[in-house]
Amino acid sequence: MEDAVLAGAERLIARTRPLIHFELNRQDVSPTIDRLRGWNYRLHWHGTPGFNPNNFAGTSRNIFGTLGDLNVLGVPMEYPEQFPELPVCRSFDEVPHLFPGLLTRSAFRHGGA
Repeated sequence: MEDAVLAGAERLIARTRPLIHFELNRQDVSPTIDRLRGWNYRLHWHGTPGFNPNNFAGTSRNIFGTLGDLNVLGVPMEYPEQFPELPVCRSFDEVPHLFPGLLTRSAFRHGGA
């Protein structure tokens, strides 16, 4: 639904130029990436592991293995570069190399690895 939400908020986004952060765990959401690039946004990958060893419950057992969530941070080009630690988002094909094991193979069903 990311692309539909962005399309519905196009005028607001054009007026306010916010940072935009969204989950991107499937390759078939490339229209969202294309839309943000068309609006002159710089995109960064933001991978987060499913397990946090410093979790609230103090649980040490990692039931997630290497799995986690993949997100994209959109930054308007007119903002100064503020996230050098986050890799630039160029293509979903980069994901297995940048974040090994983060996503399941089903994330790559639509023309991916």
